[in-house]
Amino acid sequence: MKKVIIVLFLLSSILNCSKGKNPLSSLDNLLSDSKIVFTSDRDSDGSEHIELGTKCEVYIMDMDGQNQTRLTDNDTYDFNPVFSPVGTKIIYTSRKDWLDGNLVIIDIESKNPITITEHTGGGENAKFSPDGSTILYRAGGVMVTMDLDTREITQMTEWKSDIRYSLGQDYPMAFSHDGSKILFLSRFEGSKNDIFTMEADGTNVQQLTDSPGSDTSCSFSKDDSKIVFTSYRTGKAQIYIMDSDGSNETQLTKTEEFNGYPDFSPDGSKIVFISYRDGRTEVYVMNSDGSSQKRLTNADFNKDRPHFSPDGRKIIFSTYGGAGAIYSMNTDGGDLTNLTEALGGNYRPQFQPAQ
Repeated sequence: MKKVIIVLFLLSSILNCSKGKNPLSSLDNLLSDSKIVFTSDRDSDGSEHIELGTKCEVYIMDMDGQNQTRLTDNDTYDFNPVFSPVGTKIIYTSRKDWLDGNLVIIDIESKNPITITEHTGGGENAKFSPDGSTILYRAGGVMVTMDLDTREITQMTEWKSDIRYSLGQDYPMAFSHDGSKILFLSRFEGSKNDIFTMEADGTNVQQLTDSPGSDTSCSFSKDDSKIVFTSYRTGKAQIYIMDSDGSNETQLTKTEEFNGYPDFSPDGSKIVFISYRDGRTEVYVMNSDGSSQKRLTNADFNKDRPHFSPDGRKIIFSTYGGAGAIYSMNTDGGDLTNLTEALGGNYRPQFQPAQ
């Protein structure tokens, strides 16, 4: 009798534990709770801002396109929104014209925007450090960092100062996921946008590529062991991969037309990208060694900048040409969904980080 009771107790415990720790259920919760931030001109009156076009605002929505909420409301051009690592804040660039850009941080709950570069020479293209304490951005053509607690600014690069470089010499791309390194593009010594890394404190600058064409659109894999990037060294843009120290550089795409904007899957096994090989820009996916290149979309609109969701189960991208829309789909191309419908032009979607 005691044996029966013990067996029943163990069985009940196992079932209860299974209910509380169902991996699929956890993934579904993650997917449903996550947000997407993007820019939209849907509330523009059509007036043109100096050299910028129509007014854009920052919006946020659920993963399924529900609860689309406007976060900004002003007369400037707000764009390039990026979530903080914990997903509670968003930083974006706000411009009155091409020469007057500032970085603004907004809390997604209070919707209270705070301009953090107004008295420090402006800024754009901000990236958060993994712990959220620091931002990396471009100011006056060079890279700087800002401690978000003290607002102390450190200039990270000090290249030649002349008119060729003043319009944008250094382009911050990302912190490594462990926070130890910074990945960036530079026109140092007149190069055509080569890829560099440095330590997070600005020391030990290393040039990783030195090609006759521009290298761009680079990012670290989740484990920081690889860097994927786009290069124009052969004329048309192609996608390459290399170790994070610049060794073992390998060309992944070899077509006659454009391939670009690569993004690693969270586990590093896949790369999603854009290709023009079939006469218009479509979303493709391939293994990280370049094998099994597969087209995921087939529609009468051009696609832009695809990204994997934090759980690796979805891909989002925006369209351009006419009114831009934001779409999501499964990683095999199934369940293609227009998340923004016909609500003006919508661009540059970014996922909220996994909580």
